Amino acid sequence: MIKTTEQQRRKIKAILEDRGAIRPCTRCGHNEFYIGGFGMDRSIELEEKKESEEVKVFTVMVACTNCGHIWHHSLKILGLINTKKPI
Repeated sequence: MIKTTEQQRRKIKAILEDRGAIRPCTRCGHNEFYIGGFGMDRSIELEEKKESEEVKVFTVMVACTNCGHIWHHSLKILGLINTKKPI
């Protein structure tokens, strides 16, 4: 996990809000979230790949500040990377 800077958190928050990702927590209904570090999830497989191959997906973690429920958002889908390294 790579720690995010305050500037990166503000940028990610603005992008998520612009895309309508502003609903309350799905677990507890709380409206405040922490935007955390960047990570890489290796558990996703594509149909075109052999079963033994893995796909790297760079994400940013968003957590509810009340109950701790966590979501991961793809940095590529959010337009924050176009290479194999996060912003």
